Amino acid sequence: MSFFFNFIINPSEAVYNISRKDIGYSGFLVLVFAAFSTVSGVLLIFALPSYIISYSFTWGMAWRLIIFSFWIYLLAVFYHYFACLLGGAGSGGKLFKALPYTLISFCFVAPIALILKVIGGNLSIILLILILIVFAYKTLHIQIKMISYFYGLSPFNSTEIGRA
Repeated sequence: MSFFFNFIINPSEAVYNISRKDIGYSGFLVLVFAAFSTVSGVLLIFALPSYIISYSFTWGMAWRLIIFSFWIYLLAVFYHYFACLLGGAGSGGKLFKALPYTLISFCFVAPIALILKVIGGNLSIILLILILIVFAYKTLHIQIKMISYFYGLSPFNSTEIGRA
């Protein structure tokens, strides 16, 4: 459990821990849970409750999860390619396994959206958008740290890869 909290509190230590041990492909479960939590949380704030119940476990949700997982693994290929172009020496396998863990903050979108739904009104919409922006910034920050550590690049070069 401390492994997951390290990604939120101390991403540098979490990246170091990933590089030292074999994590397998358990990141895919984090990826699916983060995608499901994000979609459910956004639907909870922006949609009617009857729409959420009828939509939550349909094929539409499954296809969105598949497309989202394909996107994150395509992003790993993209990061690996540009890290190698900038002179980084590293393996794409560790990045491929570790990149889904950067989305761990998005696992908390559904509980936060549930709390914001109790608040109600337009304030909950604004707060959810701000929280999603903060989570996206945190995710990008962890990805830059990860690229910098795995490929031995400077933070500036890693930032250039993250910006592309």
